[in-house]
Amino acid sequence: MFHSKKIATIIAASAFSLAGCSPAPSSVVEDFYMNVANGNTKKAMEFIERKSDVSETKMEIAVAAAYADLNKPSCGGLKDVEVVYEKVRGDVAKVTVELVCHFDEKKKENVILTKNDEGVWRITSIE
Repeated sequence: MFHSKKIATIIAASAFSLAGCSPAPSSVVEDFYMNVANGNTKKAMEFIERKSDVSETKMEIAVAAAYADLNKPSCGGLKDVEVVYEKVRGDVAKVTVELVCHFDEKKKENVILTKNDEGVWRITSIE
């Protein structure tokens, strides 16, 4: 009986420590692009750091433009997001991804992320 309580305590402590972990910057970038590609504008915007000088409408327009770019006839939609590079320095990360279209068109993008006060990675710029 004592042994099972000890195991349960260890499992609960492990689950609690994992619950507070934020996904890696590369996972945030992958999720962002997959949501953009699927037309989930509101969900995609959750991965972007809100800036006081940028309106919600401007952000929606930028995400819609990215969606249009991924779904243009020469691309045919997003097939895959391949992480080429990830570097984290403190609360700033740079992730380079290659967006692979269904018609094998490829595009590299550099994404800069910052970790906010809650420890969550958010996209601050895409180059």
